Amino acid sequence: MTDPNIVQSLMKEIETTFLQCSEENQSRTELDNRLQDIKRQWKTICEPSEIGRPEFLMAQYMYVNDLVENELFLRYSQDAYEVCVGIHQWHSTCLVCEQVLETFLKMGPLNEHGKLEALNWFAQWAKSAEIWIEEIKPNEELWNQMGTAYLSRCEWFFDIDSLDEKVLDFWRNLINSYGSFTPTEEYQRNFADFLEQTIAELGRNADYRIIAKRNFIKKRIFFRGIDVPPELIDMINRQIAVLPSMISEDEIEVQINQLNDEKDFSEACSIVESFATRLRISGQRDIAISLMKKVLDRTDSEKESYISNRVRIKLGIYLDEEGSDIDEILPLFQNVLELPLNDDLERLENQYNSASRISSLFAEQGEIQRGLEYSQKALQLAELRGDDYDLVKSAWNYASDLYHTNQESYLQFYELGIIHLYDALTKGEFQANANQTASLMNLFQGLSMKLGQQQRYDMVIEEIRKNLQKDFPKHEP
Repeated sequence: MTDPNIVQSLMKEIETTFLQCSEENQSRTELDNRLQDIKRQWKTICEPSEIGRPEFLMAQYMYVNDLVENELFLRYSQDAYEVCVGIHQWHSTCLVCEQVLETFLKMGPLNEHGKLEALNWFAQWAKSAEIWIEEIKPNEELWNQMGTAYLSRCEWFFDIDSLDEKVLDFWRNLINSYGSFTPTEEYQRNFADFLEQTIAELGRNADYRIIAKRNFIKKRIFFRGIDVPPELIDMINRQIAVLPSMISEDEIEVQINQLNDEKDFSEACSIVESFATRLRISGQRDIAISLMKKVLDRTDSEKESYISNRVRIKLGIYLDEEGSDIDEILPLFQNVLELPLNDDLERLENQYNSASRISSLFAEQGEIQRGLEYSQKALQLAELRGDDYDLVKSAWNYASDLYHTNQESYLQFYELGIIHLYDALTKGEFQANANQTASLMNLFQGLSMKLGQQQRYDMVIEEIRKNLQKDFPKHEP
C-alpha cells in the first residue's frame, strides 16, 4: 500500500497544477503537459495497485470543481477507467463512470454524438458493476446495501437522454441474477423526504405536475421485484392517480385548435405556457417551440403580463436546449429584463430568471466579460426580491465572473454570499430542499478553491454545522 502521505502530496500537486495554470492563463496543452509529468513521476514510486491514482484524482478534481466542459475531463476519465480496469479496481471504475454520466445528466437533451458517448459510458459502468458484484458475492445484509446503491444510480441514469431502455435492461438482469432486496432505512427516509418535497413543489409550480408524475412512475418501475413497504407503493399509486397523464396525439390536436381559436393574448399565453411543458416532457419540444413562437408573433403580443413573460423565458430556455443561436435567444430574455422595475414580485422573479439565463448563456460561450453586467443585474434583482437563496447564488456567480475578468472586488461579493448563507439555508417562504442545499454548497466549495479561500470555506462550514447541528446532505442528481 502506497504511503498515505505520498498520496496526499500527489493530490496537492494536482490541485496546485490546476490552480497555477488557471492563474497564469495557460493553454490546455500546457496544463496537459504538466499533468503528464505528474503521472510519469508517480509511476516511478507507486505500488502496482496504485498506478492509476493520478488519472483517477485528476478526473475527480475536474469533476468536483465543475471543469467537466474541459475536453481533458473525458480523456482523463477514460484513462482512469482503463487503468483501473487493468488492475481490477472495479469500485473505482464505477466511480469514474458515474462522474461522467452525471455530466451527461446535467446536459439534458443530447446530440447524436452525446447519446453514443452516454451509451458507451453506461455500458462501461454496467460491466464494471456486474464484475464487482461477482467478486464480492454479497450476503443478504450486504446485498440490501449494494442493491440500494444500484437502485439510486439506476434511478438517475434512467433520466439521461437515450439510456432509459438500457438502464431498465440492466436493472431487470440484476434482480433476476441476484434476487430481491430490501432498500435501506436511509433510502426509505430519503424517499419520504422526496415525497414531501414533491408535494411542496406541486403547490407552487404547476409546470412540475408532469415531471412529478414521471418521477413517481419511474419509482414504481424500479420498485417492482424488490421488497418495498406496501405503504410506499400505495403513496406512489395515489400520486400517479391524481396527476395528469402524458399528452396524447389526440389531445395535442385539441389543444392546438383551442389555441388557434383563442382571441385574448393573455389567455393564449396561459394555454401555451402550460401546454409547452407537457409537450417537452412528451419529447415534442419542437412543437412547443413552434406554438410559443406563433403566440408571441401575434399582433397583440406587446401586451405585457406575468404569463406572457413566462412564455418568453420558457421559449428562450427551450431554444437554448435545442442549441439555437444565441442571437435568437437573447432578445426573449432581454425583452423581460428591460421592463421597468417595480414592486411586483412576479415581474421581479421573471426579470431575475432572465438576467441569470443571459449570464449563463455568455458563460457557456466563453464570453464572461459580456455576461458580467447580467450576473450583476441578477444579484441586484435577488436583493430586491428578498430571496436569500438566490442572493447567495447570484453573489457567488458574480464573484466568479469578477475573478475571471481580473477585477479585484470579487472577494467583496464572495463575502456577501457568506453573510446571507445561513439565512438562505434556514429562512424564507420556501426553504431550500436537500438537493438545492447541496448544490449551493458545491458552488461554495468550488468557488472557494478557485479563489484560494479554502481556509475561509472550512471555517464557515464548521460554524454552520454547529448552528444547524447536522451535516449537509449529499447531492443526488
